[in-house]
Amino acid sequence: MTVNGLIQIPEQWGLEVEEWTELSPRVSLIKTKKSKYIIKKKENVQKAHTELSLLKELDSEQFKVQMPVLSPTGDYTFTHNQDLHVIYEYIDGDIIQAKDGLETSFIPNSLGETIGFLHKSLKRVSLELADKFPDRDLHQIVYDWAFKEVMKVHEDHHLKNIFLSLESDIEKMAKELPKQLIHRDAHVSNFVFKDEKITGVLDFEIAEVNVRIFDICYCSTSVLSEVFSDDKLRQTWYKFIAQVVRGYSKANPLSTFEVHSMWHVMLCIQSIFMAFFCKDSSLFNTNKQMFLWIYENREKIEEALEIK
Repeated sequence: MTVNGLIQIPEQWGLEVEEWTELSPRVSLIKTKKSKYIIKKKENVQKAHTELSLLKELDSEQFKVQMPVLSPTGDYTFTHNQDLHVIYEYIDGDIIQAKDGLETSFIPNSLGETIGFLHKSLKRVSLELADKFPDRDLHQIVYDWAFKEVMKVHEDHHLKNIFLSLESDIEKMAKELPKQLIHRDAHVSNFVFKDEKITGVLDFEIAEVNVRIFDICYCSTSVLSEVFSDDKLRQTWYKFIAQVVRGYSKANPLSTFEVHSMWHVMLCIQSIFMAFFCKDSSLFNTNKQMFLWIYENREKIEEALEIK
């Protein structure tokens, strides 16, 4: 498919596109004679410029972030058919699969360590930029939104009782856990690997202020979601999360309370996914089964995390 059939990139970028691959409804890979780029549809100009401010502060020697490509005339965004778009550099490397993360020992440690270093950078940056990003309360997200949305569509007494039994602990946890600016979408697919190292971190579009362990819990559940139907791989996930936590702590030490709270935060994340997919019965049921599995396997999770 040619670029003319999709999005017309303004001439000031000087990109003669030879190949165009749609990766999702919002994201495409484009190739020129010399380089590759990513092009993304954006929500609005303000959010796009807030993201740019963050990315400028984060690009470092430890890992790259996907920087927007400014045109020679200083343009950062452009509009095509009333949709706003940004062109990003392409970070060369591999996107690993969840199965790889469970079967290759260096991957979970690298993920944890990179998130730890990233959080150090985000904490430094947040001194100037945090007020530009949403400040979320995890208890409110779960109980003022997710729980209510799920119960509207799927009245399940067992699920309801679990939510109610956890509320006081989650409310306490949300108040006491350290918060800062986080990536918020630390899915395993947003880390670029090359030569057994993470060389890039992608997609900061939904960065927010929240409990910092959200990112390592989200990374962990993103892997679980992709292998959940495979019992053998699911059993190796406990070792994976232990290595992620060890890697993170090596770069950015966790408190005992944070490690003890990871089981709760994983359940919060699954609650959010259940609410998001509550009108899609197949995806809802998958995330519900994950929620219940995490809930029922608290002892094994905490044993893996060396919680006594």
